[in-house]
Amino acid sequence: DVSLYIVKVFGDNCAWTYSSTLVDAANRCAAAGANIISMSLGGGASVTEEAMFQNLYDNFGILNVAAAGNDGNDVPSAPAMYESVVMVAAINEQEGAAEFSQTPPTAYDPANVPANGHWDMVEFSGGGVQVLSTVPTPDGEVPVYRASFGGVDYYGSRVAADAPEITP
Repeated sequence: DVSLYIVKVFGDNCAWTYSSTLVDAANRCAAAGANIISMSLGGGASVTEEAMFQNLYDNFGILNVAAAGNDGNDVPSAPAMYESVVMVAAINEQEGAAEFSQTPPTAYDPANVPANGHWDMVEFSGGGVQVLSTVPTPDGEVPVYRASFGGVDYYGSRVAADAPEITP
């Protein structure tokens, strides 16, 4: 059984509110039975957020995923920068870093493996420029694209239509 929940963390003007808003939203996802929390947002680090995401990962087995950031620099952005969150950057049509994507440097050094075996910063990258999406077009229509998982087909319009919204 696959369920999708959308939890809003931005105010009506699309402005960022507080770290506590993100903490509350992530906890609502966990309470709703989430296995994965995917976030396309970013900002400054918060010890409260970091502890909460670590708790969700360690004690609830929730995979936390967040965008690397959209400032086009190499500065780490929270929550993606937290160890318990998978950082995802965007690539362009030439399979290089998208101009807007943040690409913090990694500490990868095969001669000096970290004690916990964890390399930091960008862990995955995916299409960000000229990529098909389920985002509504300017006329409000959602293009129908198909994704398959576990032998089940999911369509972009189905995801958009069936996702219940959980408001803070």
